[in-house]
Amino acid sequence: MQSTAQLDTPVVFFIYHRPETTRKVFEQIKKVRPRQLFIFADGWKDQQDMARCSETRAMVETISWPCEVRRDYLVENVGDRARCTSGLNSTFERVDRAIILEDDTVPDVSFFYFCQEMLNRYYDTERVMHVGGTNFLQGLQPTSSPITGDSYYFSRLPIVWGWATWRRAWQKYDPMMKQWPETRTRLSLLSSDKKVLAVLREMFERAYRDTRLVVTPPLLGWDHQW
Repeated sequence: MQSTAQLDTPVVFFIYHRPETTRKVFEQIKKVRPRQLFIFADGWKDQQDMARCSETRAMVETISWPCEVRRDYLVENVGDRARCTSGLNSTFERVDRAIILEDDTVPDVSFFYFCQEMLNRYYDTERVMHVGGTNFLQGLQPTSSPITGDSYYFSRLPIVWGWATWRRAWQKYDPMMKQWPETRTRLSLLSSDKKVLAVLREMFERAYRDTRLVVTPPLLGWDHQW
């Protein structure tokens, strides 16, 4: 799926203190020229970190195409969870769908148009909560995978290395995982593989415990809760 049309779907870009990878991701964003761009940055931890953060922010300063740009740069470091959560909360107060990238995830140009098409197609489909740009099944033979010849597939396990979602879905996000004690009894719905379930159970338990710890910034990020 290739296109050179200006992207209609808003793009959210989270940056921090990695100018090298930020530049690579931003070069790909430039190619699709989104009409709306939200850039969120966490604050620095110390003077050395401040220099890296400033250099990173300079990478995304120049917008060379017609675009509505919103920048939200913090001075204080709040951590990945608080920054991503507040950034996406702010985004979905303004738009009803978005494509989301972090500063270490370099997408192919086709990723943007794939997300845009899926966001349009499944806009009103409540069961679809997430569009993922990472495909671990790519290259598998038909005998190894249930997807034979299709250009995309459905999964119960979302991957956040380049993804997209809708306001209606993000409104269900609970960073405190209040429903986990009830949900853990139904975890088997995610997979029939006992090894996969064991990994998921431990991952979610650690995330749930971390939400109860008074640590700034939190030990874990935002994505396990999602």
